[in-house]
Amino acid sequence: MNLRERSIIFVTFLIACWALALTAGGLGTKYWVVSSAVRYDSNGSEFSISSGYIHFGLFEGTWKLDSGYGERIENKKILEITYLDSTFMVKGLYNATIGCVTASLFFGIISALLAIVNTATNPTEPICHLPG
Repeated sequence: MNLRERSIIFVTFLIACWALALTAGGLGTKYWVVSSAVRYDSNGSEFSISSGYIHFGLFEGTWKLDSGYGERIENKKILEITYLDSTFMVKGLYNATIGCVTASLFFGIISALLAIVNTATNPTEPICHLPG
């Protein structure tokens, strides 16, 4: 294998590591859903009674709500919310999201390892007719 092929495979390893870092960062972030909360009085005036800021990720979130007595901050676990409130989100999609992101991390690790093995070694036996 010449130097050009080895360098292309090594760049593949670097791209796989970059993708792993982005995926792991996305899995751990608390900013999957970001929203502002505003509540108006019952007669529909243009002044809000309360305001706030809500953000949550896959595993935990934060509610910062100000109802006129000062800002109240609540840190919540998403698993507790989905257990207590069944209308918060669809549990099947939540579990599928976590499963697919975890599977992508697993396959990213496998691709990075195989890129390193392919860079470091030369194939000695033909597999499926041609050297791999």
